[in-house]
Amino acid sequence: MKRLIISTLAILISSIWMQSKGQLVVTTGQTAQQLAEVIAGPGVVVSNASITGDPSAIGAFVSGANNPGLGIASGVIMSSGDVQDAAAGSTTFASTVVGSAGDPYLEVISGETSNDAIVLEFDFVPNADFVTFNYVFGSEEYPEWVCSSFNDMFAFSITGVSVPMPQTNIALIPGTAIPVGINTINDDPTCGGNYVQYYVDNLSTGAPGNPYVVYDGLTVVLSAETNVICGETYRLRLMLSDGGDSSFDSGCFIEENSLTTGSVIVETATAAADSTAYEGCNDATITLTLNGPPIAQNFPVPIWISDATADYGVDYNDIPEFNQADSTVIIPNGQNTVSFTITPVNDNIPEGPEYIEFTVITSTCGLTSTFRIYINDLDPITTVTSNDTTICTGNAIVWCEASGGSGLYTYTWDNGFGVADTIYPSPTQTTVYQVSVTDNCGSTPATDEVVVTVDDGPDANAGNDISVCIGGSVVLNATSDAPGSTFLWDPPTDLSDPAIFNPLCTPQQDMEYIVTVTRPDGCSNDDTVNVTLTPPPTGTFDMNPVGCAGEPLIIEYNGNANAAAQYNWNFDGATVTNGSGGGPLAVFWATPGVYNVELTVSWNGCLSPTETNQIEILGPPPVNAGSDISFCSGDSGPIGSAPIAGHTYSWSPINGVADPTASSTTLQLTNPTHNIEVIQYVLTAIDQGCKNYDTVNVTVFPIPTAQFAIPAGMCFNVNSFDLLATGHFGPNATFVWDFGPVGFPSGSTDMQPEGVIFNVAGPQDVTLVITDNTCESVPFVGTIDVYEMPVADFSFDISDGCEPLNVTFNDESYNGNSTLYHVWNFGNNSSSTQQAPTAVYDEGVYTVTLNVTTAQGCSDQVTQTDAIEAYRKPNALFEMSDRVLSILDPDVTVTNLADSIVSSEFTFHPFGYVVNAFEAEYEYPDTGTYQITQIVTTANGCTDTITGSLKVEPYYTFYIPDAFTPDNNGINEVWIPQGTSIRSFNMTIYNRWDQELFYSASLDDGWDGTFMGKQVPQGVYIYSIDVLDILGEPHKYRGRFSLLR
Repeated sequence: MKRLIISTLAILISSIWMQSKGQLVVTTGQTAQQLAEVIAGPGVVVSNASITGDPSAIGAFVSGANNPGLGIASGVIMSSGDVQDAAAGSTTFASTVVGSAGDPYLEVISGETSNDAIVLEFDFVPNADFVTFNYVFGSEEYPEWVCSSFNDMFAFSITGVSVPMPQTNIALIPGTAIPVGINTINDDPTCGGNYVQYYVDNLSTGAPGNPYVVYDGLTVVLSAETNVICGETYRLRLMLSDGGDSSFDSGCFIEENSLTTGSVIVETATAAADSTAYEGCNDATITLTLNGPPIAQNFPVPIWISDATADYGVDYNDIPEFNQADSTVIIPNGQNTVSFTITPVNDNIPEGPEYIEFTVITSTCGLTSTFRIYINDLDPITTVTSNDTTICTGNAIVWCEASGGSGLYTYTWDNGFGVADTIYPSPTQTTVYQVSVTDNCGSTPATDEVVVTVDDGPDANAGNDISVCIGGSVVLNATSDAPGSTFLWDPPTDLSDPAIFNPLCTPQQDMEYIVTVTRPDGCSNDDTVNVTLTPPPTGTFDMNPVGCAGEPLIIEYNGNANAAAQYNWNFDGATVTNGSGGGPLAVFWATPGVYNVELTVSWNGCLSPTETNQIEILGPPPVNAGSDISFCSGDSGPIGSAPIAGHTYSWSPINGVADPTASSTTLQLTNPTHNIEVIQYVLTAIDQGCKNYDTVNVTVFPIPTAQFAIPAGMCFNVNSFDLLATGHFGPNATFVWDFGPVGFPSGSTDMQPEGVIFNVAGPQDVTLVITDNTCESVPFVGTIDVYEMPVADFSFDISDGCEPLNVTFNDESYNGNSTLYHVWNFGNNSSSTQQAPTAVYDEGVYTVTLNVTTAQGCSDQVTQTDAIEAYRKPNALFEMSDRVLSILDPDVTVTNLADSIVSSEFTFHPFGYVVNAFEAEYEYPDTGTYQITQIVTTANGCTDTITGSLKVEPYYTFYIPDAFTPDNNGINEVWIPQGTSIRSFNMTIYNRWDQELFYSASLDDGWDGTFMGKQVPQGVYIYSIDVLDILGEPHKYRGRFSLLR
């Protein structure tokens, strides 16, 4: 893409801007001209810039693209305080007094005192008839000081310089003449929420503001704009200050490059990335952009063809957007850009390059811009490559040059070398490199290839790695398969001649030599040989200077030779029991004396000096562990003998030894087993590393354990116990029993005493002590239970009464502090195991027995003869003269039928009439069901009660059923009322239309659900019944009933 008219802005600031998405970065120190150029956009020339106020109150800012809540990515910032405070974040507070004077113009337009003013002003010349720029105003006075007299103030005024124009504030609310300020743009309902659509809350949680900007309230991005005269000079003053006082700072963000006019920008674009269009390949697109926002009308851009070698409509197609009649292209209403396309005609006629030259008026000042679009034929792609080449090693240079086509070529090499026109391969064998060339017009690809031949060069062999003793020499010997080759060794250090194939090497340190073999044709290869210096071996070895006769010593080589060396030892008559070479070797001398050990080492052709060490072989020292001893477990005894000066001693094991390093000491042991333990203790004497040993046997007798099985307890009246001593003891053990003061006998020395009796009930302690090998056991005490005998006894709450006689028995037995188990025999073929049972007796006299048994099985029994007598209970019984009475004759007579009684009492309920007699009569006053109760009593006062019922009925009854089912199943087939005491009966049945279906004058003649011989349908039917009872009283009944099938 080629820009023919473009505004380029170079911003020079004193520090590096760190642009980050969302974060606010502020810098200061720029000159007035630099800041004015930051604001100026395409088509605007600025000059004579100046700043009035504190330098800390103005600077440049970067907030990041698409910054939420601010909407301006970069530009100039002005503040009534320090502009650096603006980047402190919305949760902080900015109120810096810079101490600068106010601005008179701000005081005039606001009517308040101006403080801490900052003014940036400059001249500019527009190249169109209007000018505009974008800004955001913010303040810390939001929201507290909205609608107050404490309002910071700002204004953007424009004044004519070369033409008359009074100073005019253009910082106005869109579509109004109202200045932008805290009291005019806010969301305070007390102020009517003035122009809230332009307000951004930057304080509240979740508000849509910017967290990196300090001001509590902001405006949206606003535009300051005005009409101007093209080419004239104007002065623009951007000013801001505190109002009323110097507290609560405000700021203004002015967008970079936003000071623009209505100029037109021209852009051309083709697929060839220049201004050339190829026939049958690509078009050329011309874009005209009106600098600034879209306007609300069609905007004609004057443009014409000022020169051409290509014919309109012949070499390229018609351009619908281009009006040749008036030489214009229209930017449509509501847009600020329009594009049109030049499409070449592919006529397949070789014509060479042709062009179309356009001239466009880019501003209302009459400025023009001229540009050309070229049309070219699309020739086939041809290629030229580098020659085939031969290399020994390293990189080859392979290239391809294309011509024809569109000129935008893509080179595709095989072997993965990408799309460049030149490649630098390093093949290890002969390789063919093929290339295919295409262009952006899709021309037929051209292919070519280059062969790179690889010569492996001569074979170079420096020989095997070698070693040489320090101070020695060795001949290096290189070979090659190429006659006439030259040899060069590197480095030449310590070589007799580095330019021959076999130099003499006398190295002073380990060396790596590289030999380069070069053929007469210049191809070469190299090889490496390592020459290692071998130090002479040392003959040193490790050996103790003192040894013991007959005990092997360890001798081991500790020099610098390895296992491949030859080791020549002379042990001066010693015997080698183990090991070889450099060792370790086990060697011993049989007799005391002084001996020499010699060693010579041969390694890698180098021989060590002879190493000689001397050793003294000593005899064993005297030692006496003392006589064998014995004692009981837990006791102690002496072991060992008097020490010899200069000797050291040690006992093994050390368990129980008072001093394990003393020749004579005491030993205390515990035998945890039940067997006699014999332990051998070893005393070791050491003198100059030579050892001797003696032993002593220590017998430790176990402490016997006394125990006996405690027999089961016995009741006092039968107690007799057999005992048996158990535990751990030997066959010669003795026994001492103690049965206590109430035992008989009081003691025993038998292992198994029998028939021991205790004269008092209760727990009895028995003690046993066993002695074995003079060791006495811990006394064992066992407690034998002699159980106390219970005494059975009982009482009862009643001794006689009427059957069924309930008698509660109470246990009064003595239990001897033990739980008692009870067995009762009540004499009536029943029993119980409860402590306080209840028995029920029929007529008769009964004997009761109680047997009580303790938990230990000791028991006693008591019997009370003829303790309980139960009297016979009578059976109440009576008869009534009639159980169903008529109210016309309501008298009843009751007669006693019970026998063996002395009295009978009748009660007529619910009237409370009581008669004490064997026969009674009563007349009931009304109909109903009534009860009569009889109570009979025997001579012993035993009673019985019985209750009977009777019914007194009315003289007349009548029942009407509410449904019947005439379905021929023999059940409920006829509908007929029933009654008693009826003299006459008349019944008529109707359907719901009052049609008579049936008539009857007899209670024996009911309706079967038919009419005229046919079944009537299921439904509801109506009856009408007249009845006359036997007393001549009439009764009328009207109602409904259901017929169900």
